Amino acid sequence: MHKKLNIIDIFSGCGGLSSGFEQTNCFTTVCAIDIWQQALNTIKLNKPQVNTICSSLATITDAEILQLKYQQNIDVVVGGPPCQGFSLAGKRQVNDPRNDLWRHYVRFISIIKPEWFVLENVFGLMSMQTQQGEKVIDLILAEFKKIGYSCQVNLVSAKDFNVAQDRKRLFIIGNRFGCLLKLKPTTANKPKTVRMAIGDLETLESGQKSATDPYHFAMQHNPNHIKWLKPVPEGETAHNYKHLTGMKVKGYSTTYKRIWWDRPSPAITTCFNSISSQNNVHPSSTRALTIREAMRIQSFPDNFVFAGNHKDIRTQIGNAVPPELARQVAEQILEYTKNDLFNYE
Repeated sequence: MHKKLNIIDIFSGCGGLSSGFEQTNCFTTVCAIDIWQQALNTIKLNKPQVNTICSSLATITDAEILQLKYQQNIDVVVGGPPCQGFSLAGKRQVNDPRNDLWRHYVRFISIIKPEWFVLENVFGLMSMQTQQGEKVIDLILAEFKKIGYSCQVNLVSAKDFNVAQDRKRLFIIGNRFGCLLKLKPTTANKPKTVRMAIGDLETLESGQKSATDPYHFAMQHNPNHIKWLKPVPEGETAHNYKHLTGMKVKGYSTTYKRIWWDRPSPAITTCFNSISSQNNVHPSSTRALTIREAMRIQSFPDNFVFAGNHKDIRTQIGNAVPPELARQVAEQILEYTKNDLFNYE
């Protein structure tokens, strides 16, 4: 029986990244750090043994980090510094204070000195620059190199790793052994589809809810929005079918859009309950996605539970790393290192 490897999850959110690692049965999360208590409450609900710390990493002192190191051996650190400042969907302001939180990730690694770390972020990090015109990704890699870590940048989509979602993400995978781990897609030729993820769920229309599943309920939508969307086939937007209703469809041309049944979903966001947002409309029912459907598309297991109100839950789901994607990252780290770099007991 191998000893499980200890993880600290920083910028943890609700723990999607560390949960995926734990699904390999080779890792155990000993600590999670995040600034949002409700997300940490979710981690506690699912993993009561985890030590949770509600704090910004920027305010945690070197001495406090050392204390975590001395409490038990830490093999892996995972986490995704807030990505909104880098996201192509955001304003990408160079002076956004969130853009410098990666420095505290590096500081944390320099003190804990884990065997491996996994840093997750958005594609937009690759093109983000500082006020001085320096590429942020180059600065990050240089700082990790200074503290003795070899790093590989991986640009991936969750759909290539058995997740029913085209969620593009960046992973910097680092270690102290000079290894460069390039992630290998596993389902690029046959991705998991929306139908495979949610096709067995109870059919609901606007305002309806499941009698047995508290996470499977449909928002009550504006009657006009329902009229706009009724004739729209999957993969299409109501803007292209307004001639069938004779009604003016308001908003951007990419809104009021159905997802496809037999393709991976577009990225699940924190506002997946909004029928007027992009790519949030069910393939055949005239409504936005339910919490259960978003959980399934994000690859959360059905027994995963969330703390907080419905808005809190949607925010946690939309911000999470898909656990199945994280599990496959963990599996590839294990495959790379088995019989070699970790001393199991």
